[in-house]
Amino acid sequence: MIMDESRGMNKNIINTVFEPFLTGTRMPPYSKNPKYQKYLKKEHNSKIFLTSIGYKDEWSYKDFEGYAKLIANGTPDYNIISLPYQFGIESNIINRSLIESQIRENQTDIHSFQMEMEVIPFGESDNSMFTYTQVNRARKLLVPLIPPTDSEYIEQKGDLRKLPFYQKKEPFELRVISMDIAVSAGRLNDNTVFTVFRLTNNGDYYIKELSYIEVMNGVNLDRQILRLKQLFYDLECDYAVIDAGGALGINAANTCGQITMDVVRGKRYPGWSTCNKNEKFDIRVTDPNAVPVMYCLQVSGASASTMQYNMVVNAQLDFERNRIFLLSKEDDIIEDLNNRFGYMKLVTSNNPLEKERANNMLLPFINTSELVKECVETQVYKLPSGRWTFDEKNGRKDRVISMIYGLYFINELEKDLYVDEGKYKAEDYFSTKAKSNNFSSFRQVKNPFVNNLSKLSGFGGRKR
Repeated sequence: MIMDESRGMNKNIINTVFEPFLTGTRMPPYSKNPKYQKYLKKEHNSKIFLTSIGYKDEWSYKDFEGYAKLIANGTPDYNIISLPYQFGIESNIINRSLIESQIRENQTDIHSFQMEMEVIPFGESDNSMFTYTQVNRARKLLVPLIPPTDSEYIEQKGDLRKLPFYQKKEPFELRVISMDIAVSAGRLNDNTVFTVFRLTNNGDYYIKELSYIEVMNGVNLDRQILRLKQLFYDLECDYAVIDAGGALGINAANTCGQITMDVVRGKRYPGWSTCNKNEKFDIRVTDPNAVPVMYCLQVSGASASTMQYNMVVNAQLDFERNRIFLLSKEDDIIEDLNNRFGYMKLVTSNNPLEKERANNMLLPFINTSELVKECVETQVYKLPSGRWTFDEKNGRKDRVISMIYGLYFINELEKDLYVDEGKYKAEDYFSTKAKSNNFSSFRQVKNPFVNNLSKLSGFGGRKR
């Protein structure tokens, strides 16, 4: 039995439908020659899987690892052949220049090339910030938040509810935008990244939908803050998390505190003050009517490495508890985008504005795939000094840093979902419950016995 592209097939179908057909005895052609009769041994039929390598969490790769262990232990009934592109070049089956052109053309997705042509599976190392399984199983969101282009904003006179891809805020929904800041052009890890979360209250924690990611490179700070405020108001955000560590971060927070002019849209965005009344930054705010939506995150000084490590641990827990959802893979979303927003008509249009709209629809999914790679490739080490450090292994970590900064602030917001037990008496809580059978009125009474252990690393907390 030969199965092509085994990664795309359900293993249960193979086990329950195909394997029962492995009947009879294998009779190779040489068995008909009397010369080889003494070598003949009756063999059962075999399974042969022919496929490209894939991700380390797929069943086909796990089977591959199992077969390799059996071979290493001396079991003679298994065979594995790995054929990277070098064999094809050596055998003149494929031209070297073709491979080189594919490498150049796949600069933004080198992992796909490595899986398809070099037989290198994609997955994490022992020190990875996140496992591939953790982040990949979170990729369930079909509908992104899509900000308007300047042309669309002007066309709708700022009333973005008229746009076909407008996502209305649900009752009690919160939206948070986080920003990892950079200003140097071209450097490997100098991308500015905006990450937008949609939050749904689920009792004592928020369901976190990472619904938009945008990347900027080589843009001065004023333009970055303008873009931050555009996204904040276009996507109806409630809070903005600013990386305010170091001189660059402090300058960014200062700029956020000023009125920002958008000359293209003909709009003035107000200055921002801090939502947690941080005097260090509020004293620098120049707009007397500043709105308190900014959270200045400072990851610097002696405690910086511990703070970053705690951010990673909290994010890992959220992924493990299925409290974070990411946008789906771009290859899986085209049909849905087409059904919802007419994606194919836009992307094939001769109108550059419609093509731009189509690209804006797909870009958050592409950036989410890049985020997943950063999550897996970025490694966390503890140095001999006791400090923690991140190593992106010659890749990027801008998206993952923007994500964990936003999650850190959301974790602070979640603390408000817990009740200070000292302010309430048990008899007040239960007497109110007895007075009314109406569930909505009962919900307004805060339960003083919320289990705070669920905020810790899972010890003592009940599973959700």
